[in-house]
Amino acid sequence: MPPDGVEVNGEPFRINTDFRAGVAYISALLRGEPIHVENALRLFFPERRPRDEKAALAAISDFLRCGEANGAGEETEDTEARRKPPPYSLLTDAQAIQAEFQRRYGIDLAHVEMHWWRFSALLRGLIAHSFSERVKYRLADVGQIRDPHTRRYWQEMQQLYALDERGEPVRRPQTLEEYNEMLLAQARGERW
Repeated sequence: MPPDGVEVNGEPFRINTDFRAGVAYISALLRGEPIHVENALRLFFPERRPRDEKAALAAISDFLRCGEANGAGEETEDTEARRKPPPYSLLTDAQAIQAEFQRRYGIDLAHVEMHWWRFSALLRGLIAHSFSERVKYRLADVGQIRDPHTRRYWQEMQQLYALDERGEPVRRPQTLEEYNEMLLAQARGERW
């Protein structure tokens, strides 16, 4: 069950979980706009705000990662040089995203409240490989694929979606930047 709050320095706080808050926050980050702490806190903590603003922003970032990746490492020049343009924009493509949610899921984003985690999962379902495709990649015997380009692609997909014996991803992002790069690579059908 997705959380309806976060902990800041061990103290629980209810937050605004609606996808619109996440879209606004992430869009500002991707546009390179400075995050105004007061506005971010007002957006995510409408009832009661934490005193420790830095810890509150870290809690927001953890929430927006949907519980998937921990840590917030510093971005390096190497990371900056590797960065490619994203395959979509939550703002620029808003109408197309809204239309696709309506077409694929029967959800009218203009008239629904939706938890950020659910929105994120459904959005990834629109752009990433489906569950059945991931399983097919994992089970494929790539040695039986004759075409070298197709075989290489399937090998890359097996590496991308590889699981260890506990069912955990073999490669896990450690920072928010790595997590974002992983999602973008998956959306582009590339190896991360």
